Amino acid sequence: MSIGKSSQPKSSAPGQYLGFALQPVRLCYHLLNCSDDACVSLEYLDDVAVHYPDGRIILEQTKSALTHNPLSDWSEDFWKTISNWIDILPVNNICHSKVTFRYYVTPAKRIGKICSLFHNSKNDDDIKKLMIFLQSELKKLKSEPACMKYIARFLNATQGEQKK
Repeated sequence: MSIGKSSQPKSSAPGQYLGFALQPVRLCYHLLNCSDDACVSLEYLDDVAVHYPDGRIILEQTKSALTHNPLSDWSEDFWKTISNWIDILPVNNICHSKVTFRYYVTPAKRIGKICSLFHNSKNDDDIKKLMIFLQSELKKLKSEPACMKYIARFLNATQGEQKK
């Protein structure tokens, strides 16, 4: 028997596995907590979704955050999720007023200012403040963030799309 330091094989992907393994855990959470008349889906409309008989729906994107912060201002994960949510509603004929978006991150991470502004946006004035803040923060950067194409999708979205 050899005693020594072992290294992880190159094919090992514990962080990636955690991300995929988190989805069925969240599915079970929703199955245990939603009403009996609701349905829960996995990798159908989003990572996890809860479908209610009255047409309401929760779209949940799950993120494992072992090595990065998906809640930071320039997180590609965050902005890609926002972009996908904008695109998913019309394609699946989901009414803006009946959808709730949930961005579930584990373990807990520091929430960026932009993510906080999204979370706290409740009306048109809040969205305007978010847009102004986002544009001013972008101007401060020396170069475009890697996630700029996803940010641009939000910036170029209609007010209705941005509102939700």
